[in-house]
Amino acid sequence: MNKVSYPMKKDCGIGTKWLKALMLSPGVLFTAMYLAIWLCTNFYLDHAFRAQLTHAFTSATGSRYRLTIGSLVTGPELGSLTLKKLEVIPVGPQGPSGLGNVRIETLSISCPDIGLFLIRPSSAETMTRRVTELLACRCRSEILSMNQQSGPAPAN
Repeated sequence: MNKVSYPMKKDCGIGTKWLKALMLSPGVLFTAMYLAIWLCTNFYLDHAFRAQLTHAFTSATGSRYRLTIGSLVTGPELGSLTLKKLEVIPVGPQGPSGLGNVRIETLSISCPDIGLFLIRPSSAETMTRRVTELLACRCRSEILSMNQQSGPAPAN
């Protein structure tokens, strides 16, 4: 009988086994998946949702105003949306009571279903309407405050 000799496998170091076990642990896998979902949601918001929101705002104002958004960021718990460096710019000629450029540094909005944007597009449409209404209200309040500041001082 011929004996066939097989080379012995080199034993991986104990550190390599622990590293594999750590990487496959439920805590690390859950954290990695959560981070991936958070990054995908932010990527979607920064590209598709931003375009959808600016288009919806322009349509809601009858193409009289244009919206620019500096950045969109979700909260770490995927329950809120923060819009930064917003600017509402009038398109075309302004009337005497017209709105000049309105700048809003930050606008935070509570939206518990923001994590579902990627799965359920209808939640993105609902959120678009909600944000558009909030921006329109904020712009109206800016117009009122601008008109009150620029108006004549009351006589005593």
